[in-house]
Amino acid sequence: YYIILYYIRYIFLDIRPFNRAKLYYIDLFYLLYYIILYYIILYYIFLDIRPFNRAKLFNVGFVESRKDYKFDCYIFHDVDFLPDNNLNLYHCSDMPRHMTVYYSNHPYENDEGLERYFGGVVMLKEEHLERINGWSNSFWGWGGEDDDIRRRILRHNLSIVRYSKSVGHYTMLRHKQAPKNARRYHLLEKSKEMEKINGLNNLKYKLVSKIKHSLYTSINVDLSIGERLNKHKKNIIL
Repeated sequence: YYIILYYIRYIFLDIRPFNRAKLYYIDLFYLLYYIILYYIILYYIFLDIRPFNRAKLFNVGFVESRKDYKFDCYIFHDVDFLPDNNLNLYHCSDMPRHMTVYYSNHPYENDEGLERYFGGVVMLKEEHLERINGWSNSFWGWGGEDDDIRRRILRHNLSIVRYSKSVGHYTMLRHKQAPKNARRYHLLEKSKEMEKINGLNNLKYKLVSKIKHSLYTSINVDLSIGERLNKHKKNIIL
């Protein structure tokens, strides 16, 4: 079985919570529904309560989903990326796979820029995630977490594989960017030393709700609870 993990953030600045994110979710839901019918993929949707931490949310998805099923492949999917090509197969390989090889609103300037990127939609096996201790829990706000997990992958002698640009083609829906993480470069400098103590093995969160629907499971979590606990651990550098 395969699982797609993706998230929707509440939009508190709008009178109607979810306004734009919910529309994106609906678009992606219907696209992935047909992929599910063809490839027999199970997936989850995660609703994040502020503050925003994409990588930590993915760790939660990995941990919570394993309580229900034994999945072979974990697909981490940003809700604003819509696949354009039916040949873009949603299944894992022996190595981590980067799916968003090309996307409409922000194409890579060159192949070197692509090689440095591991975001948008990515696939990893359970053994890969356990080997690299998952994603870092320290990246609050936009930016840095993709670079960090890419470094974790390469440090463990794993290769990143990709389809061609014509196959790994996505449409990226426009949205307001989350506030940038001012400490992302500082955290990346400590990536290697943090890997063993920051990830799946120090994940803390509060499960608010978990509702199983016929086609997906919706999980609502509070990510900030674990962060408050970690502040009292002097050996954890945030």
